[in-house]
Amino acid sequence: MNASKQQLVVEVSVKNIRCHTTYSTTLEQHKTIITGANGSGKTSLAEAVYIALRGTTFRGVDADVIRHGATWFRVDVVLADGQTRTATYRNDQLSKREYTINGKKTKRLNFREKLPVVLFEPTDLQLISGSPSRRRRYLDQILSQSDPLYSRELSRYEKSIRQRNTLLKRQATTEQLFSWNVMIAQHGTYIYTQRQRLVEQLQADINQLYSAISLSKDTINLQYGSEARAENYQTYLLRQLEQSADRDRLLGYTSHGPHREDLTILFNNKAANTTASRGEGRSIIIALKHIELDIIRTITNIAPLLILDDVFSELDTGRQRGLEQLTSHYQTIITTTHTATSDSDTSIQRQLL
Repeated sequence: MNASKQQLVVEVSVKNIRCHTTYSTTLEQHKTIITGANGSGKTSLAEAVYIALRGTTFRGVDADVIRHGATWFRVDVVLADGQTRTATYRNDQLSKREYTINGKKTKRLNFREKLPVVLFEPTDLQLISGSPSRRRRYLDQILSQSDPLYSRELSRYEKSIRQRNTLLKRQATTEQLFSWNVMIAQHGTYIYTQRQRLVEQLQADINQLYSAISLSKDTINLQYGSEARAENYQTYLLRQLEQSADRDRLLGYTSHGPHREDLTILFNNKAANTTASRGEGRSIIIALKHIELDIIRTITNIAPLLILDDVFSELDTGRQRGLEQLTSHYQTIITTTHTATSDSDTSIQRQLL
């Protein structure tokens, strides 16, 4: 941990962010607890910091963030090293999203301009029981922060899928589909390979962490993807796309590829979504968040900001302690309707009415 840099956020100011007309506060080096009733704007403050650091919201789209009745929002953050970051959005035809880092303006944050953030929100507790798309998105979120090429490849893959789906609905010929099949296989292979490697990293540590959190000898196994091996996935996917063309025309969409694959979570060698209790499932998620933090820190050499958004009320006391271990080495923003964490000289509470 000592070898990693920490891009600490020391101040945040918002204007026209959801229920906030204007609000400013400072953040502590270790832990800041934001408390208040539901609807008081706790999550909106954490969301604002996320927007400034990552260049996107984690709830809906940019237009959803604007306070009702306003036409724009603004977020300003100051880092401990003196860097200033501003994110603005206008809901008009002339200007949409803009970022300013130390006076330099840009329409989009590139990989190096984005700072790592690990978010733990209530929907993450549904990772096991939720849809395959939820688990794919979980893998993609980690990879987009640790791999500078991943977001680009994912964007190109999704564009190719949309183009092929359009052609399928028009009953395109095999020849018309061929070039898109090749592009899907090419970009899809990168996505598949990186997801597969990530799952192997998660698997390497999850049982040790799960045992420490749950104090049990249960085993967790993570599996991703198809029967193809990574080294021949491109050939495999191209063949699947060609062989499924007739069926895909009837369906109107592409039925094979990384956009259809799933992360399988096994609990004692059985599907976790049917065998693990709610408490056991939550211990699995906490263990995964531990690993996510370490993976991003190791690859980027920057300790991520940790946001724990209203998850303590979903956890019993034992699992709250397991979650608190996440905060030991990371700057943390905690939102909660009540103070659910232990008192600490390095934490401070912000009350929103």
